[in-house]
Amino acid sequence: MSEPNQPSSPTADIAEFAAGCALADIPGSVVTLAKKSILDALGVGLAGAADEGAAILRNYVESFGGAGAASLLGTAVAAPPALAALSNGMAMHMDDYDDTLRSSVIDLDKGSIHPTAGILSAVLALGQAKGCSGEALLTAYLVGVEAAGKIADALGPRHFRAGFHGTATCVGLGAAVAGARLLGLPAGGLATALGIAASGSAGLRENFGTMVKPYHAGQAAETGVMAAELVETSRLYARTVATVKPEWIEKAAGHLVKKGYSEPHWERDRGQVAAYLRINLFGLTLIPRRKVNYGPIDPEVSREIFIRSALVDGDFKTRAPFWKRELGDNGAHWVDARNTDNKRAVRWQQDGG
Repeated sequence: MSEPNQPSSPTADIAEFAAGCALADIPGSVVTLAKKSILDALGVGLAGAADEGAAILRNYVESFGGAGAASLLGTAVAAPPALAALSNGMAMHMDDYDDTLRSSVIDLDKGSIHPTAGILSAVLALGQAKGCSGEALLTAYLVGVEAAGKIADALGPRHFRAGFHGTATCVGLGAAVAGARLLGLPAGGLATALGIAASGSAGLRENFGTMVKPYHAGQAAETGVMAAELVETSRLYARTVATVKPEWIEKAAGHLVKKGYSEPHWERDRGQVAAYLRINLFGLTLIPRRKVNYGPIDPEVSREIFIRSALVDGDFKTRAPFWKRELGDNGAHWVDARNTDNKRAVRWQQDGG
């Protein structure tokens, strides 16, 4: 599939990360924890497969004829990857004992996600069907969980409060990332898979307490597998999940963003010391480079730059009467500005002084 040029966006950032991340780039402690989560999910999945709700869904999947290359947990039945992911994802989340991701902004009382059920089910189904290596499967799982966690961070508690279940929405996107990575899609393909999965991401808190809640994990897995496989057909589908206007996030999450300033300098036309502002939210760049007035931010440095660049170098444009008076024939006037020991020296002289 051709790779059209894509503007920078959160979708593109996630896709670039997922496409470029290697297992060697991931800390060993994280890999060890991932293996424990995978083992845990397989255990609770085998237990959940015996539950009535999981059996209902599995019977539905089996009704398609049992033709496929991906196994259903606890059975000898195989199904197409998307349907196997659907069935196994529900089984893993059936008893609600699968792992929970508590991010830096989402607490248990404000919403959390169960990442492994949906993402592992997706990569197991695709990995078995495609004959992928264990290393490839583990890497895809890890980048998928990371993506789901970062998306949950960016959405924040209001996503949960609005009535959505992150295990269906955020994990569905993570499963798409994992699936696309496992299939070896480039960054552009990963972005496209995210666009498709975003349109299929759904899950409501209103379903808590029913069999539909664990179904959300299976739905997330199925959505991710389908999105990745659709992109693999080389057809171009939705590439961008959403247009993000930074001012929305600045206003809603101003207390969570991190700001950094660089390249303070004098600007003659603006008549002020300016710098470039960069704003990040949990590692996601919202504003890469915005020019701002640096004076109120660091008055001391701004004053030094003003004296050096505007006064000493004479790079100052103004019609203010005081400036003409200071440099005119009357009153105090500029006598000398020279470089002494690499420091600018400025001397002023009063008439008759």
